[in-house]
Amino acid sequence: MTDNRCVCDTSWRHAGVTDPLNWWYGQCSQFECVSDVSCQKDLRLPHATCPTKGWNCLCDIWHTNGFFAGYSTPGAQCMGVSFFLGEHIVNLSRALFVYAWIPFGVLFVLLLPVGERQVRCDCYHPKFKLFVPAWRWLRGIQPNCDSTCHERRRWDHSKDWVFEFAWSVFILDTCVWCYAMVFAMWLVGILLCVVLAVTILIVALIVAFCFAMVHLCSDSGVDCGSFDCVMCPYCDCTGCGDLTMVHNPVDDYLLFGGSRHGVTSSSRCPKCVLCWPVTFLLVRTPSPPANMWGGLIGRLIGTHLFSQTPYVSGSWCIDLLSFRTSGAHDDGEWRTQLQDYIWRNAPEAAEIPPPEQIVVRVQRPARVEFKPRKDFHKEDCDPSTWEDFQQNHCWLCEESKGEWAMWCVCGHLLCRGCTDELTSRHMPCPLCRKVSLVILTTVRTNSLHQPLMQRP
Repeated sequence: MTDNRCVCDTSWRHAGVTDPLNWWYGQCSQFECVSDVSCQKDLRLPHATCPTKGWNCLCDIWHTNGFFAGYSTPGAQCMGVSFFLGEHIVNLSRALFVYAWIPFGVLFVLLLPVGERQVRCDCYHPKFKLFVPAWRWLRGIQPNCDSTCHERRRWDHSKDWVFEFAWSVFILDTCVWCYAMVFAMWLVGILLCVVLAVTILIVALIVAFCFAMVHLCSDSGVDCGSFDCVMCPYCDCTGCGDLTMVHNPVDDYLLFGGSRHGVTSSSRCPKCVLCWPVTFLLVRTPSPPANMWGGLIGRLIGTHLFSQTPYVSGSWCIDLLSFRTSGAHDDGEWRTQLQDYIWRNAPEAAEIPPPEQIVVRVQRPARVEFKPRKDFHKEDCDPSTWEDFQQNHCWLCEESKGEWAMWCVCGHLLCRGCTDELTSRHMPCPLCRKVSLVILTTVRTNSLHQPLMQRP
């Protein structure tokens, strides 16, 4: 030992601040590996490697029996849990950066013919969640849309190309997002490691200072005017003023932002500043398109917005591509919310004119076509709402009406009044959220006990 520090053997050096206890005592606990062969020979472990020269050897998880250092022999030493995880995270990040583009590229090409049929306005929630907001911010552009852009009947190059190749755009957006997330997590990991090392060093210095103060106070017997009573528990603190612990303002900018306990200068909740890049990306996670009814596939099956022969209904596989297969007929809470939204400003029942006098038809979007029918057939209707139709009890308004409407895409039945209110607000079917271009209507007979209509 020299000056309270050990003299290290060959291939060993003194511990750094990341191993505070051994660093404080000056022990030679850091091995400097040279090659994979030397690690395997000295540790007698066939899978030990030397990923970084001058560090401990990288062994399997079973030999990381310490936080900073793991299994060791007189000739070598394994990494601890912290460095083991860090090494594997770095290797995984490197592999993702090098190879992740390959599966994304294959999916991008395969999904080129598949697009999305636009069913709602996306001007305020663009497809490219990373590029478009940044571009708008740099150019000072603000979207100006009345949320009726999806009702257009002509091709718009500035908007429709994104929906024409929506699934390939989604794959590209997801690929960019994944690369950004890997880089952000790698950057945050490095910053956290630096902060952890600095914190360990500061804690070690504070502990050493506390021991020194305790030793000094116990030997000299000084009063409270010389040292802080908090730092010197053996002082005579009679007459000391109010002892309040104040936090270091640097802490507010090291790990956390916003207000802290006891600080009244801000009402914001504490939040981790170092994790901001990750949270920034998490709230901008790409969302998949709403359906597979657009692009070349949509033009072939008739579901494209500009198809010459629009698809009506009848094919379960085409309906499956709409991704709206779950119904909400038994969801009473959803029905109550929808009733409140649709009818909250409606007049009293006595003031409502007969169905034939309703004038909201002029406000319906032009793409919705109402076609009268003599009656409905059970095979074409959804079973749950077919029972409502037979009982003359509308699911939405829960009233008996004389005129009913069937949404052709899903086969759900609602009264004509509710259907008019929904279509005038450009809303899809409330039971399955499918958009129907054609809605069939019929006038119900007075008898409620007629036999069920069957297709001849």
